[in-house]
Amino acid sequence: MYNKTELLAPAGTYEGFLAALSAGADAVYAGGQHFSARAYAGNLSDDELLSAIDMVHILGKKLYLTLNTLCKEREFKEIYDYIAPLYIRGLDGVIVQDIGIVCYLKREFPDLPVHASTQMSISGIDGINCMRDMGVSRVVPARELTLEEIKNIRNETDMELECFIHGAMCYSYSGQCLFSSFLGGRSGNRGRCAQPCRLPYKSVDYSGYPLSMKDMCTLDILPELMAAGISSFKIEGRMKKPEYTYTVTGMYRKYMDLVYSGNYSRDAAEFKKDFSYLMRQYVRGEAGTGYYYKRNGRDLISLTSSSYNADSEISNVIKEEFKISPATVSVDMKACLVVGREAELTISCGDTLISVTGGMCQAALKAPLDEERIKKQLTKTGGTLFSVRDIDVKLQGDIFISMGELNDLRRKAFNALYDAMAQPFFRTPPQKEEPRNFEDKEKPVQNNERSSSKNENPVGKKRSYTLCFEDKSQLLAVMDKGYISRFERIYVEAHLLNETRDILFSDSVTQDIYGALPYIIRDSYRDDITDLLNRIGEDERIKGVLVRNYEGLKLCLDNLDKEKRIVADAGLYTFNREACSALLDMGVSELTLPLEINIHEMRERGYLPCSELLYYGRVNMMLCANCVDKTVRGCHRDKGGALSYIKDRYQNEIPVLSNCSYCYNRILNPKPLCLFSEAEAVNRMGTGALRIHLTVEDEEETGRVLDAAFGSSESIIKDHTKGHFRKSVE
Repeated sequence: MYNKTELLAPAGTYEGFLAALSAGADAVYAGGQHFSARAYAGNLSDDELLSAIDMVHILGKKLYLTLNTLCKEREFKEIYDYIAPLYIRGLDGVIVQDIGIVCYLKREFPDLPVHASTQMSISGIDGINCMRDMGVSRVVPARELTLEEIKNIRNETDMELECFIHGAMCYSYSGQCLFSSFLGGRSGNRGRCAQPCRLPYKSVDYSGYPLSMKDMCTLDILPELMAAGISSFKIEGRMKKPEYTYTVTGMYRKYMDLVYSGNYSRDAAEFKKDFSYLMRQYVRGEAGTGYYYKRNGRDLISLTSSSYNADSEISNVIKEEFKISPATVSVDMKACLVVGREAELTISCGDTLISVTGGMCQAALKAPLDEERIKKQLTKTGGTLFSVRDIDVKLQGDIFISMGELNDLRRKAFNALYDAMAQPFFRTPPQKEEPRNFEDKEKPVQNNERSSSKNENPVGKKRSYTLCFEDKSQLLAVMDKGYISRFERIYVEAHLLNETRDILFSDSVTQDIYGALPYIIRDSYRDDITDLLNRIGEDERIKGVLVRNYEGLKLCLDNLDKEKRIVADAGLYTFNREACSALLDMGVSELTLPLEINIHEMRERGYLPCSELLYYGRVNMMLCANCVDKTVRGCHRDKGGALSYIKDRYQNEIPVLSNCSYCYNRILNPKPLCLFSEAEAVNRMGTGALRIHLTVEDEEETGRVLDAAFGSSESIIKDHTKGHFRKSVE
C-alpha cells in the first residue's frame, strides 16, 4: 500500500548533518558557503561538503545541496568552481530557485539532478510540467497546496514531489515575499529574511500577529501523506540546533517505519506521549497540519504570539527514548596472522571487499596473543562509519604483534574500504564550456516566433509607457485626464476584462490590450485560465498576455498561437543573463526587470531593450494563500474581495488586497515605488518600456500620479520609495 518515501532532514552545520544521519534520515539537505537561502545558518565548508557526500554514499543515503537563492550576474562566474568538486565527488542533487542556475547546471553538469525549490512557488501541474521542460527532475511544490491537490498532481505526473512535513511556515508563498527586502533591505530571495511576518500588526478592530503562521507537524497524518505518492518528506529547520534535527528526524523515522510495518496507531499511549514531546520542541504556540486540509483560515495563524514555547528546548530524555545509535554500516572481518609474515586483514561490506597487509608477525618469546585479544583490538571502530558484525581470526603459531601495528592495520583497512565504497559515486570531471555569447540576445528581436522589433527602444528614442490598472475607476480617470494616449500598451487584470471591455474596445482606445493573468494559479482555476486564454487567442484586439508564474507561462505556451506575445512579470525573476535567455528561449517575448537589483546590476544583466521597468506602483510585498481579512474580520468572498489595511509598529498603513476570484491575498508596500525623479537615469538605460501600475489609488490619486508622470513638473509623489533602484539587496 505504501511506496518507499524518502525522509529528508535539514543540516545547518556539520553537527546537524551527523545528527540527521544518526536519527535515521534517508537524505540530508545542506547549504554551503554560497547561494544558500539560509545565509545565517552555519552551513558546511567546502571540505565538510566533500566529506558529507562520501559519508552518505557509504551509508546508502543521499546529500542535496541548497543553491536556492537568486544569483546576480557578477556572481555567476563563481558557480562552476563551487559545484565542480562536489559534482565530481558524486553530489546527489541541487535544490535551485533561479532558472538561470537551472539552465546553467543542466548545460555544464548534465548528470547532476536539479530540484526546483519551493522558492519557485510551483502551485500546479502546469508549473511542474514547465520545470520538466527545463530538465528538472524533482519539484518542491508550494507549501500552500492541500493534500487533495498533491494527489491530483501525482495522478498527472511521475515527477518526483518533495513536500514539507514539519517545521516553520512562511505566510507568503515562498519566493514571492519582498516584505523583508523592501522594508528592511534583507531579502528572503537572498537568504537573509528578517521575518517581518512574526511582528505584531493592528487594524481597526484587531491587534495581534495576523501574519505569523503556526508551525507544521504532521505526525498524526503520516499514513495519509505516505499514501499520497509523495516522493520525499522534508523537515524544515536548517537554522535550528542539531538536537532539533536529531529529535524530529528520529520521531518521523520511528513512525514512518511503524506505518510500513502496519503498527502505526494514533490511539496508542506511546504515540500520544511521543506526539506530546514533539509538539513541545521549537513550536510557536501550537502546531497544526499546515495547508494539507485547509485552503486558508484563522486557525492556521498563531494569533497571540509569534515566539517559540518557553520549554522549547530539546530534552535529553527524548534522545534516551529513541536510543538511536550513531549511523554506521556493518562489515565482516577476516584476519590472518602467520609467524614470519605480515598480518593480513580482509573487510567486506556488501559487494565491496578489500584486503590489506601490515605489521610483521613475530614468534612470541613469552605470552602469545590469543584470538580474543586480537578481535578486541581490530573491532575498535570508534570514529569511523563502520561497525563490525562478525570477525574471524586465524592464527598460525605463537604470534606477537604490537597493538600499535594492529591499530595501523585496522585504520589502513577501514580507509581503503571507505575509498572503495565512495569512489563508485565519483563522476568524470566535466568539460567546462566557453562562456555563452549573449550578444544576439541583447537585441529586442529574440530567437522565438513570438518576438518582434516593435518594442525596440535604443537610447534617444521617444520613451514608451505601459499601463496596468486594477479598478475600472482608474481606467476612467486615465481617460478623463486625457493621458490614455501616452500609453502604448494597457494590461488588464483577468477579472476585469469583461467589466472594462466596453471602454477598452471602443474606438477611443487604440492601444494594444494585454490580459494580465493572476499572480497565483492553483489547479482548481486551471480550466478557467485555459478558457480565458482561448478567448484571448480568438480576440484580435488582445495582443498578448502578462504572466506572473510558471503555471501561467506553461498555459500560455500550450494554448496561445505564436502571434500572441508573452510578457514575463517581475515575479518570474531574471537576475542574470542566463535567466533572461532561459525565458526568451522558451517563448517569452519580453521581460520585466526584477525589483531587487539596482541600476548598475540591471545594466550588467543586460537585455534592457526587451525589458520593462516598473516606473510607478505599489510592490507586492507578499502573495498569500491565507487571508488577512478572513483572519481579522471574516470572509468577504461573497462581495468579490476587499481592500483593507493593517498597521505596523511605526503606524504605516499597509494595504491588503483580497483576490477572491482566485483566492489569494496581496500585501502591498505602504509606499508606492516611484522613479519619476530618476527619469534621466532611466532614459539612459534604454529599457523597452516604463510601466505605471495602479493598485489602490482612487480617481483623485490616479490623477496626481499621472500629472506627476506626464504633466506639471511641480506635481510630485510626496511619500514614495525608489525601492532598490539605487541600492540593491546584499
